[in-house]
Amino acid sequence: MSILPEINWSEGMFLRPHHFQATSRYLNQALSSQNQSYGWGIISLQVSEAQLENLIFEISSAKLRMLDGTFVCVPDNTDVGSREIQNALNNSNGVVDVFFALPRLREKTPNTLPLGEKALDGYDRRYIVHLKDIEDENTGGNIQQLEVKKLNGRIFFSGENISGYDVIRIARVIRSGDSRNTPILSTEVFPPVLELRASSTLYKLCQDVYHRIVAKNRILTAQVAEGNISIHSNVAEAIQIMLKIQVTASFAALIHQLLESSQIHPYTIYLEFCRFAGELSIFSKGMELPDIAPYDHNELAVCFHGLCKQINQLLEQVISVTYVKGEFEIKENQLECILRDEWLTDSMDFYLGIESDYEERIVFDRIDNIKLGAVSDLIFFTQRRLPGLEMQRLMRTPPGLPDRKNAYYLKVKQDGEFWNNVLKDKIIAISGLIDPKMTYHLYILRRT
Repeated sequence: MSILPEINWSEGMFLRPHHFQATSRYLNQALSSQNQSYGWGIISLQVSEAQLENLIFEISSAKLRMLDGTFVCVPDNTDVGSREIQNALNNSNGVVDVFFALPRLREKTPNTLPLGEKALDGYDRRYIVHLKDIEDENTGGNIQQLEVKKLNGRIFFSGENISGYDVIRIARVIRSGDSRNTPILSTEVFPPVLELRASSTLYKLCQDVYHRIVAKNRILTAQVAEGNISIHSNVAEAIQIMLKIQVTASFAALIHQLLESSQIHPYTIYLEFCRFAGELSIFSKGMELPDIAPYDHNELAVCFHGLCKQINQLLEQVISVTYVKGEFEIKENQLECILRDEWLTDSMDFYLGIESDYEERIVFDRIDNIKLGAVSDLIFFTQRRLPGLEMQRLMRTPPGLPDRKNAYYLKVKQDGEFWNNVLKDKIIAISGLIDPKMTYHLYILRRT
């Protein structure tokens, strides 16, 4: 709708609903114009996993801001129905983008559906009237039924006609690929978010960059502390090392604070990552300025993955990484990690890493219930009640591995018949009582 000028309020004027409606629109437009850059997106979103398994997309709760500044809160100020998603998945090779939509305000046509009525002209109304019991906030009593209007939200799937609606992509649904092939939310696509923590995958990606910076800084400072770098023997090298320590330490401290903030915008993190990449570039071969893609609020996965990859490559030139990380995948009732040939040399140490919000005592109690070894040995371990590969619990993070909160490490003993079976199969697996609230990683650390 067109932008309205401010109402000319004057004493004794006859008030009509139009005055309040126009004032509300004027204030909303003024507020929207003051929004920060990219001031729209998801604040929080909860999709019913149970309903999704039943091929129904249903928003349990959500907070988001539309491009025009409209604040949406499901279910408090917005109604939105669920939708069956099976046909959409079948017609799109099992990949469907999901959009939240609001009907646009239309001039000279009804925008609010009165209480108990239905739209018969084929147009969705932006608002729907409801009755709500509201108490006197001064007395806490005198409850009265008032007419309130809620936003009339809709769910659209990719390929559908969205003309006449303001929309935000909120999710991508894919087939799980397991035996049931049920729909799940994709973690590869990040919808536009107003707060970094609204996307757990994006937040984890930024956390990984932070932990890698910290690991590099720890290695550099250890070299100085252990006397491997002497300012008297090589002044140029010593100065460069100290500059690397300064850059990594300053950005590690800064990024840590940003990641701990509950309301940090992804654009803020992106700008700091760009600054960090620029400072790291002076240590790269040729000292070339990195070619960083512009921030794209609609394609956060593309721009963040690209920038984080550049940062990791630049960090490699600061000091070569001393570890690689293997990912476990669910295979039937166990976790399996495929081992690459270059990991299976005598110069590599293997560590099982666990991340969990449990207390340390609970974490290691749970670990006592799992068995680690070659896939072919796991059944044998269970039948003979053997513990599996021997693992040494570590009280401190080994130098060169990510030192992060709620992370625990066990060193895998690399000898004996059972370890030789791992080398033969080139797969290491975990079986037993695997707690879904504990995440397992395999770290391979090169001995220095």
